[in-house]
Amino acid sequence: MRKLFTLVTMIFSLSIIVNFSNAQCIKTSCNGSSNTGTYSSAIGNQTNSSGNYGFSSGNQSSASGESSTALGHLSIASGIYSFAVGYKPQAQAQTAISIGYETKAKFAKSFAIGEMSETNAIQSYAIGQNCVTNASGSIAIGRYMQTNASGAIALGSSTSQGPLVNGINNSLMIGFNSIVPTLFVGPSPDYKSSGNVGIGTTAPTQKLDIDGNIRLRNNSIIGTWSNNSLTFNTNSSARMVILPNGKIGIGKLLPDTELDIAGDITVSGLANEKGDQIVTSDKNGKLMLIPVNFSGDNLGNHIATQNLDMKEFSIRNSTREAYQTRADGSRYFAGLRFSEENSMVLETGKKAVFTAVAATNNASGLWVANWACGGYGLVLNADNRTGGIYYDNNDPKLSIGFNSSKVGIGLIPPSDGAFRLYVEGGILAEEVKVMLKSAWPDYVFTADHKLPGINEVADFITANGHLPGVPSAATVAADGINLGQMNALLLTKIEELTLYVIELQRQLDEIRK
Repeated sequence: MRKLFTLVTMIFSLSIIVNFSNAQCIKTSCNGSSNTGTYSSAIGNQTNSSGNYGFSSGNQSSASGESSTALGHLSIASGIYSFAVGYKPQAQAQTAISIGYETKAKFAKSFAIGEMSETNAIQSYAIGQNCVTNASGSIAIGRYMQTNASGAIALGSSTSQGPLVNGINNSLMIGFNSIVPTLFVGPSPDYKSSGNVGIGTTAPTQKLDIDGNIRLRNNSIIGTWSNNSLTFNTNSSARMVILPNGKIGIGKLLPDTELDIAGDITVSGLANEKGDQIVTSDKNGKLMLIPVNFSGDNLGNHIATQNLDMKEFSIRNSTREAYQTRADGSRYFAGLRFSEENSMVLETGKKAVFTAVAATNNASGLWVANWACGGYGLVLNADNRTGGIYYDNNDPKLSIGFNSSKVGIGLIPPSDGAFRLYVEGGILAEEVKVMLKSAWPDYVFTADHKLPGINEVADFITANGHLPGVPSAATVAADGINLGQMNALLLTKIEELTLYVIELQRQLDEIRK
């Protein structure tokens, strides 16, 4: 494009040189040519230079615009500073340029070059065969390309059956042998960001939106830049994710292990009709089946039809059994116990975890206890409470949902309290975000807002010792403050103070006058 404009400039400069060379000869005519404009020149067969400082040459060419140039056969340069060269080119507006075969540059600062290309808007450019621009700032390049939107670019080659039309503002369409673009680059939402790219679609919703299949060759790689996850979606929902640390989640977006699957797994190679085999792995991590020969109704998630024969069976570690069945039918418990008083107990010398306590405690649920220190660590539903989680070692460290849907840290929340979280002591956080349902004080800058007079504010401060609308120290000490409301209130006072300063500046400007 730059080289093309350089060529046009050289030709235009040549015409100016010719005009200057004939400046002393007001009329230069040949075979019916005429120059009626001041310091104009007309050379060739029946050419006409009616515009001042115009230049026409060739066969029946006309330069009617001031300082215009028309070269070739039936060339017309009617706009001021316009330039037309070729076969029947028309430069009809100020600084319009028309070059080639029957090209038309109809609007100011437009450029038409090639064969039958046409510009119908200001500052638009049509280059090639049958290219048309119908909107300002647009560009059509190639063959049968057309733009109908401001800032649009159409590039490629369509067919005589119809043009490829770009009707989207500030976008790029590229296509060949079709009225539908293969590649589309959409507009950016602002000057600091980038738009979306579509392949096979002109409405991309992501940075790269492909409507069709993708084929990768020669050991191509699909991945992300450093510290970014790779997510696979179907039907607009995430199905699988690979985190930067290599952990893979299927049905789970935050996997905790190398492969974390939320759902059932079926492996066809491990199927067994009898269901009497166990899946395990060898030392190399290869999955394998181990036959299990025992009598009874097997184990599984089903309704049993007979007893399970487990003579001389035990659950143990390297030193002792936690549960054992002996040949004589007796049982031995060391760490796992079932009793009448407690539904289930896991014990190591002292009771550590049990699902229900004695009825005298009026409680049920799960307890994690250490009786040696006289306290407990985790309680679900205890001490006449109705639900929740309670962590304690003689002091209420954490309670969740006791008697209500409230959370307490360092204390038990009052059942009639109005808040969801109660904390005894300070809170250290890197960031706190408050979502207000009430209006933000932009209303201060509206015409309907009544700004108190400065003397009225001064009188209020003298009488009350604080700003109007701001709670007193005694009120804050008794009731505390709401962070969101207080920030909104402080912003209101800042905005009102800004209005006072603006008014003061206006008065100072009046005094200086």
